[in-house]
Amino acid sequence: MVDDVPAACPAPEGPPPAGFVAVGSGQVTDGRLVKTDAPPSGPTSIADVQPPGGGVVSADPFPVFADLNGPDARSVTLAITREGGPAPVFSAPMTFGAGGLDAVAQVPALDAGSYVATFTLERADGSTATTVSGFRVVGAKRIRDHDEVNCRRLSEGRHACTLGLIRASTGTGAFRIRRHRKFVVEGKMRVHNGFGHIPGVSRLPAGTYVLDLLTPGRTKHVFASIRFELR
Repeated sequence: MVDDVPAACPAPEGPPPAGFVAVGSGQVTDGRLVKTDAPPSGPTSIADVQPPGGGVVSADPFPVFADLNGPDARSVTLAITREGGPAPVFSAPMTFGAGGLDAVAQVPALDAGSYVATFTLERADGSTATTVSGFRVVGAKRIRDHDEVNCRRLSEGRHACTLGLIRASTGTGAFRIRRHRKFVVEGKMRVHNGFGHIPGVSRLPAGTYVLDLLTPGRTKHVFASIRFELR
């Protein structure tokens, strides 16, 4: 039996006790801890951005992030330019996080294409640093909150109606209009940048209708239904 003996703590400035292994702290690389005895040397700079270089985002509003390797930053400004374009399509100061080690900006929906994001960091001493990252936007841009039909009354009891889609898509698609479970108009409609004129409504009487947008192909399915009024 071994008597319990209180352990003697070494003085802070003294050597570690026998059997003690100093490991330090730092980032993990390839499953191994990389010891760092001091903060990163050099001035504060941008260490990482999101979306990353070569990244892809959808044509919806999205956040852009910049991670900093130190707290000595006065401001970070974001400018987004279409690749090869003459001027930014979006520019704004980024908002720092609580710890001052990251910044974010909310970017509105952009048209599909390739873009270059330029991050300009200003330090407390007035010096600056610039980081550039390219990314792509894919898909049709969201231009309104929901699909909608807008109609106006013409002379002699006629009507004209237009379709507004959520996204700025372009193409030709099948549709049908129903009233009281009966189809009253069927056909194809041309849409450009999310906007199109609905054919076949001119002579419809006043009342409540439903516009069904149909999938392409031989077997057509309804992918959107929009209620509208003719007055």
